[in-house]
Amino acid sequence: MKLPITVRYAIRICCIIAGASRMLSIASIADRAGMSPRTVENIHAQLKKAGITQGTVGSRGGLRLALPPSEISVSGIMEAVGGEVDLFLCQGEKGNKCPNDEDCAMRAVWRDITERVQAVFEGISLGELLQIYNANVDENLDPAECLPAVR
Repeated sequence: MKLPITVRYAIRICCIIAGASRMLSIASIADRAGMSPRTVENIHAQLKKAGITQGTVGSRGGLRLALPPSEISVSGIMEAVGGEVDLFLCQGEKGNKCPNDEDCAMRAVWRDITERVQAVFEGISLGELLQIYNANVDENLDPAECLPAVR
């Protein structure tokens, strides 16, 4: 299973913001994440609409989390940027139609697997991701290749 790029970027942006002791500019986040400022702006707009991030304009402005990291689930981040757990074509919301849709014996199995994976994402908080990341960070990596250590 591969998460959509927007989900991976959104999680990365949230981790960077969560690890900062102050508000971070879009340019600073983009530099640390190795992505364009425009991409950060677009993802922030979706995260802000979902109540995950906040932004302040001005010389002392920037982005911050709207909630503590422990209250933000991976599932919430995924939903904010339109990423869904879409393990099987017939289970997604993209209008895929299986030719065996009416009498498919596997449909309930695929639905169950999808629901269980979704539950895992709902049970993982941004705070937990930061702990896992910090326990495994390699200080020698280029920040564009991996998130900088978050304190």
